[in-house]
This record gives sequence, C-alpha cells and structure tokens, in this order.
Amino acid sequence: MVYGYPALGLLRNKGKGEFIEEVLGNYHLEGMGDFDGDGDIDIWTIPIDMIIEESRLALGILVNRGDGSFEEIVTVEKFGYAPNWAEDFNGDRAMDLVWRASEEPYGRYILTLNDGAGHLEEIAKWNIDIDVRNIAAIKDLEGDGDLDMVASIEWHRFMASPGGLQILWNKAGAMEREIVYTVDELEWSGGGTGKRPIGFGDLNCDGLLDMAIPSISDVAVIVLLGKPGGGFREEGRYPVSGDPELIEVADFDGDGDLDLAVADGTGQGVSILLNQSNPATEVEEGPSGIPLGWELGQAYPNPFNTRVVIPFEVGSPGKVEIGIYDVKGRSVRSLVEGEIEPGRWKVFWDGRDERGNPVASGVYVIRMEAGSRTWCRKVALIR
Repeated sequence: MVYGYPALGLLRNKGKGEFIEEVLGNYHLEGMGDFDGDGDIDIWTIPIDMIIEESRLALGILVNRGDGSFEEIVTVEKFGYAPNWAEDFNGDRAMDLVWRASEEPYGRYILTLNDGAGHLEEIAKWNIDIDVRNIAAIKDLEGDGDLDMVASIEWHRFMASPGGLQILWNKAGAMEREIVYTVDELEWSGGGTGKRPIGFGDLNCDGLLDMAIPSISDVAVIVLLGKPGGGFREEGRYPVSGDPELIEVADFDGDGDLDLAVADGTGQGVSILLNQSNPATEVEEGPSGIPLGWELGQAYPNPFNTRVVIPFEVGSPGKVEIGIYDVKGRSVRSLVEGEIEPGRWKVFWDGRDERGNPVASGVYVIRMEAGSRTWCRKVALIR
C-alpha cells in the first residue's frame, strides 16, 4: 500500500497481516499506473522540494524496477500548469497526463500523451469557459474518439467535497455542458488524481460505458447506465455503510461481470456490491445440429498461459463481434468482426494486444455481440 502524507511511503506486505514501512522520499502522491509499459505499477509524484512557485509545479515519475525498488527517471515542468489527471487516454496501455492551469483563468488544460517509453508529448490544449471545479474523470464517454470530462459544479462542506455533477461533452473541440445532478441533488467525494471518486465500466455488459457514483448525501452508490444514443440514465441507488468516498470497479466474485467496492471515508470498512446480472444464456440444439440460438461458451483452458480456446455458437446468419477487454472495460484485442454463418465455431487468443505485445497476467473479459444482444465470459491469464 502507498500513502502520500506527510511523506511518500510504502507499506510492504510480509504476509499474515504484517507490513514493513518504507519511506520513498519527500514527495506528494499524485497517482499510480504503468508509466513505462513494463507491467509494473509506477508512482506519479510532485517532488516537494521542486515546487518552484505556485504557478509552476514539477511532476516526478518513480519507476518500479520490478524488484521492489523505485527510481525517479523523469521530471516534467509546465509553467503555469499543475499535473491534474493521469490515465491511459489513447488505449496504448501507457499512462498519459492532463495538466490544469494553476492560476486564473483556471479553465485551461494541456493533454500530454505517453509514447510508452516515458516521454510525454503535448497533443492538445483546451480552453473551457464553463466553471469546472473538481474533475472526476476525463474519458471518451461516447466512443467518438474525443475526450469528455466529468466534474462537479461547486464545492460543499467548506471545500471538503464537491456538489453536483456535470458532463462536458467534447464536440470537435467545443465543450457542451450537461448537468446530470444539481448541487442540491448530489454530494460526492473529491477523490483527486490518485483516487477513484467515480467508477467506470460496462456494468450490464451491453458494450456501453456505465458510471457508479458514491453519493455522500444519499449514503449510497448511484449507478448510471450508458444509453445507445449517448448520455446516461439512472438505474438505481444502492445503500452502503458509513461515508462512501472511494470506489473501485472489478470482478470481485469471478463470475465475469463487474462488481463495485466502496470505501468508507471514516475508515470503518469497505462495502462490496455484487453484480446480479447474468449475461450468459442456455442454448438448445436443433434437430439438424444447427443451434437454435446464440451462445458464448466457456473458454478453455482457464486459467491459460499461451493460448485459450473460445467456443461460440451462431443461430442465424449475421454480424458477430468478439473481443477481449480488461476489467475496466478497455478494449485489448478484437478477435472476430464480420458476417458469420450458423454453426459452432472456435476462436483463439494468444494473450497479446492489438499491437502484438504480450498483456499482463490478470483477469480479462471475453465479450460477444450479435444484433442487439451481448454475452460475456471471463478468462484468467497467468504468465
């Protein structure tokens, strides 16, 4: 576990509930992710002794060497800007960075993309005239290739937590504002760059990005499902205990769909919300041997090391898409995309992404789409 106050430190797990504390240095924790593409978790920091002035902040990267040690390999400075959000924006599995103006006017942003080797290149600048306070996410919410923004409207509790929720839809560089919840309707945790104030993933396995918001005002998680034409609709509010602050989206029970874990901000525990959807269906076999329906079968062997077999059944001629996704819903590899005749088929995955690079060990989701229906299965890769 990594902590960021009063200095940056690491609690190493010895097993049996025992931890060893190690101080990494005089840094402010900004976030964590794979910066250099080697599969290890690196740390994004602001070196405290390199804060030159309020309008100029330095970003340091502590690279994980794979043996438990870290090395600062790069420091990036942007005059008048501060590191604001770290994420893989272009799907190349390398962490990119958004910088925000550190002095008025605050609605100025710079997007820098990581080339996979640790070099950040400035790609775009955004000037937003809309009042944007705490940012919860910068993502392509519509699947149109443009980055949209999810943010609060103003602050609550003496600037301790954000109120309201707005989406800034990116329309060819111009931001269009949609207020999802007013300040009076929603109060949520100001998680910041290194945390998860709002969770994203395909929760109902329909191929669309969904959103889960820990609501402090409701003491619940609000689930918003993505709509086919764009935007979101509220699916439900699920009570949790304590003061819901941070959220993580993952397959916690290993059944192939995404669940939710919500941390209590008072330190009293974590609430687990298990997804009750069941995207896989039974299929009958017709007299002629041609399936009467559609099915995505269980992959085998599972877990696998070098290659996995994915059986599927097609009941009538039509377009079929089968792809591999990580547990966050990000596309890893497309396996099938085209017209398929009725019958029983198999497709293979070799554990590589679209560029032919081996992916890291972990759980992945196999998703098949045909017509208006979607099926999901999980598979575990062990290197």
